[in-house]
Amino acid sequence: MSDKFINLVYKPAYVLLPLPHQILALLVSGYRVVVVGTVNNLMEVDEDKLDETQGTSSVVNSLEQQVSNVQENPENFTDIQNNVGVQAVKLDPDITKAITFLNLPPNNITMQDALNADLSKENTRLYNDQQEVRTFNSTSSSIYVPSRILEIALEAYPTITFVPISFFIYKDSRLFQTTDTLIKDSNIHREEIASQVIAATLEVDVDVTDLPPDDCIVTRFSVFPSLVDNEVVKEVRCVFWFVPEGSNEGTWFEDGCSLSTDDNETICICNHLTSFAVLVFISITNYYGISLPEITGNWSGHSTCDQHDPKHHHVDWINSIHSWSTGICYNCVINWFIPPCQYIVYPCGLY
Repeated sequence: MSDKFINLVYKPAYVLLPLPHQILALLVSGYRVVVVGTVNNLMEVDEDKLDETQGTSSVVNSLEQQVSNVQENPENFTDIQNNVGVQAVKLDPDITKAITFLNLPPNNITMQDALNADLSKENTRLYNDQQEVRTFNSTSSSIYVPSRILEIALEAYPTITFVPISFFIYKDSRLFQTTDTLIKDSNIHREEIASQVIAATLEVDVDVTDLPPDDCIVTRFSVFPSLVDNEVVKEVRCVFWFVPEGSNEGTWFEDGCSLSTDDNETICICNHLTSFAVLVFISITNYYGISLPEITGNWSGHSTCDQHDPKHHHVDWINSIHSWSTGICYNCVINWFIPPCQYIVYPCGLY
């Protein structure tokens, strides 16, 4: 990496680019930048704009690499911005047995609003304790790194006196863009990350995977998906961010993670160390809670005319449409000219 620092104001070649491309160009150009603040600025960009930007996951990789470089210095490092926070520490294994990194919600605010609140230094905390540290109120997110992680580092490098670990927290998942999907059910309308993203990295060259059940990584999340009318959560999963070696593109996986709930928290227990979040699968229902495929199936069941009066069918359909006036819009075209009184139903989406 070059030691040159870039000032955005004096680099017109970069400034001419749209902001997401401008920041990405700086991060991948080989220059050294004040990367936490840069990533924070990128996360101010509208998520729809970021969807159009290729390589946002390389920003996460660049941030982790820069923090890894910072860990070569003797001091600890903390930088908590509105959208992203980093705490890079060196732990004395004779004193520290395990550690919990957590983000607390602001006072006097609902948990749903807390997930939209800016991060703050006073609410982002690191605890040195053998047991996982819990708070009286729910946390927005937390990660517990057990003593086994420090032991793995010492086994690989027995002469080190401090174990460097870096912690990351992201207000949302907008930098973790992927075209891959875990959807395998035709009833699922969409998926989204409905939590903060929290991560820990052991900054020594050792693989932290396949941890035994008693030494797994524990993450806790407050989960609030952004649902619109007629959307419901069909399924919730713990996921981790995986970037293949030699690639800048990542995707969400669920292997090695299990999920449970406790009060208002979703608990993920995973056998490896990386970035974690909670993924929800969302389906669409009508006013009565019937999913779209079920509605389609029920309606298509009347696609041939029985012995009832066709006009009676027409009235039933119109009444059904009005009864779902706040739900699913259907443009019903009834063909009275094709015997025996067939009709076609066209879905036209939500309103």
